Amino acid sequence: MKNKKPNPENQHFTGWDMKKTHNEGIAAGCKQTLKMCLYILLDKHEAPREEVAQFAKEVEWLADHIGHGRMSWGDVDRVLTENGVGVRLR
Repeated sequence: MKNKKPNPENQHFTGWDMKKTHNEGIAAGCKQTLKMCLYILLDKHEAPREEVAQFAKEVEWLADHIGHGRMSWGDVDRVLTENGVGVRLR
């Protein structure tokens, strides 16, 4: 009975696999949120395409800086609070 074939559908996930999947989910959610923002700027506010493209680049820049620890979410929250901007989701 030792020569039992392994079930190919039985997958073992390591901690690294779980972290990678988690990060991929976060990245996908952030990408969809950015798409919503760009859509609103283009469709509802009739923002010029060049400005929307620049906005997208600046969001990518900020995300990169936060991801590499050069800026923090506290920095972002402070600037938004100083300018009277709040974010509430449900």
